[in-house]
Amino acid sequence: MAVAVLTVIAGLPLTACGGSERIYIYVPDGAPLLAAAHMFYEGADIDIDGRAWNVRYVKTTGAAIGSQLARRRPPDFALAPINLAAGNSGRFVMGGVAIWGIFHIVENLNHSGGQPVTELDGLVGQTIVAFQQNLSPGIVLETVLERAGLPIHVRTATGSHMDNAVNIVYLEEPAQVVAALQGNVAALPNVRFGLLAEPVVSGLIGQPHFEIAFDMQEEWGGNFPQVAVMVRSRIAEREPDLVRAVIDMIAASIAAATDNPAETARITTNELNSTLAAPPATAFLGSDRGREAVRFVSAVDSRELVTSFLEVLYGRNPNLVGGRVPDEGFFFV
Repeated sequence: MAVAVLTVIAGLPLTACGGSERIYIYVPDGAPLLAAAHMFYEGADIDIDGRAWNVRYVKTTGAAIGSQLARRRPPDFALAPINLAAGNSGRFVMGGVAIWGIFHIVENLNHSGGQPVTELDGLVGQTIVAFQQNLSPGIVLETVLERAGLPIHVRTATGSHMDNAVNIVYLEEPAQVVAALQGNVAALPNVRFGLLAEPVVSGLIGQPHFEIAFDMQEEWGGNFPQVAVMVRSRIAEREPDLVRAVIDMIAASIAAATDNPAETARITTNELNSTLAAPPATAFLGSDRGREAVRFVSAVDSRELVTSFLEVLYGRNPNLVGGRVPDEGFFFV
């Protein structure tokens, strides 16, 4: 099998390549790379009725994908957070959903006094460490708490604590949330609750004294889209057969990820040099949570849930979705 290209390449999308044409697919490390692992590892090109397309597979980061989508010559295809997809509507259309909700509130049972919390109102007077207040993690957390009628107090690590509210401390990275839950952040001693995403959650609950307190998908009232398959509008208009072929390839990779959890984790960590660890990735993909989260749903079949989720984001901050909820032209048919 050809080894996938795993560095960000300074090339031009849709360029000529020795008799074939070249397209670029960008995927951030983390859960999106798990979904795309088999596709990246196989490194296949595409042939449509004798017309050859050379595919360059590019591993990137969650921090970089936003600026890469916004540049003058962006990727031809990408897996990216749903709000970034919406914010780039016009330049991109959505080819489907690759990953659904992966957020959970994890509890450190060492600080439970033998009484783990079972209802959301049990979080009043507690502190939750979380990340990305103005992106999906923070928006999902605060929306769930507000819908439950719970007061929220966002504070800094050293800020004042309110006994009659759910206290939220936003940290920069999920790794810092894990460190706080493990008692390794001096400014946040005895942290009991943390908001985290898979597969980090599976790694943490595999350790003693940690368990999932709340599945945020259940608390939301149903699963919600997280990572979209993005397609450059120009390609969708000019090469719909190519777009369908790429979407089929992505869908097949996603199906293989949950059908073969251990092999997917091995490929992602060993062959694709992911920052993910293999044991939690395997545990996540092999669980019911993984099978529910890592699954492809077409743009047509996911449109209602995508629109509903984007309307929530728009209601909190229109800038999160580029100032408007995309219309039906956003969905590739």
